[in-house]
Amino acid sequence: MIVATGGVPNFGPASGSELCLSVWDVLASPLQAKADVLIYDATGRHPAPSAAAQLAAAGHAVTFVARDPSLAPEMEHHSSITYRKAMAERDVQVILEHELVSVALIGDRREVVLRHLLTGRETRSTHDQVVVEHGTVPVTDLFDELRPRSVNDGVTDISTLIGSAPLRQPPAAGFELHRIGDAISSRSVHAAMLDALRLGVQF
Repeated sequence: MIVATGGVPNFGPASGSELCLSVWDVLASPLQAKADVLIYDATGRHPAPSAAAQLAAAGHAVTFVARDPSLAPEMEHHSSITYRKAMAERDVQVILEHELVSVALIGDRREVVLRHLLTGRETRSTHDQVVVEHGTVPVTDLFDELRPRSVNDGVTDISTLIGSAPLRQPPAAGFELHRIGDAISSRSVHAAMLDALRLGVQF
């Protein structure tokens, strides 16, 4: 049995995260976005720059903050260039090598504290809204319920995923339990697809 229950947005360790929206929120319901939006990206993958480009195209003032020294480093080269071009065309302010420290409510705006990862220097700014992309936290309820009933205790033997198919015989009785994608940890959809393929060709 393969569990692909995915995950839910992770807002990371910054204080005041309850004042933030996730990238999921603004991509699913763009009308939630306000005029001046800060987007914080701690993954270097598609969601945050996608949201930044979409909101900027809709006329929002967007500040894009990332932990990485370059924009979208986890993506293939042509996607990174596409996002960089879109942000440059739409006057998105890009701030690199910073982490989100805290978000506080000041009137009806959010005061954001950022810390430079190399110097430790902190800066403050205020925005109508803060959107955070910090990956996901696995949804484990189903896996936890099934795990004690499985013959492998939910543990995937990585060595059995390498080689030509079929790699081994299914268990004589009961069922094996495996997780893929964000049900394990925050990952890209491509990683989930590879997990599914490697497990699916075993038997």
